Amino acid sequence: MKHGITLMDGAVGTSLWEKTEDKAPVWQYNVTNPRIISELCREYADAGAEIVLANTFGANAMSMKGTPYRVAEIVPAAMELAGEALAGPREARAVGRPAARPA
Repeated sequence: MKHGITLMDGAVGTSLWEKTEDKAPVWQYNVTNPRIISELCREYADAGAEIVLANTFGANAMSMKGTPYRVAEIVPAAMELAGEALAGPREARAVGRPAARPA
C-alpha cells in the first residue's frame, strides 16, 4: 500500500480576517471572537474537509509578548473550539495534544 503526504495550507488567517473588521493576530480570536473560529471550522467540515486545523498559527510566547495572553490559554482554546464545532455526526478526532509551556 502506498502512502502519500498530506500537505495542508488552509489560509485560516485570511479566512478569519474576511469575517471581521478587527485585524488582530488571528490567535487572539480564540478568546476574543470564538464565534468566527467555530463558524470557520463548521464551514470547512460542511465543505467536506477531512482535516480541519485548530487556529494556532502564530500562537507562541514571542508573538504574545507584551499582551495579556498566554500560550497555555490560547492553544487549548483553539483545540476546544475546533472540537466543539465539529462535534456531531462527523466527530472530530484530535491528533496529538497541545504541548504548550506556560509563558
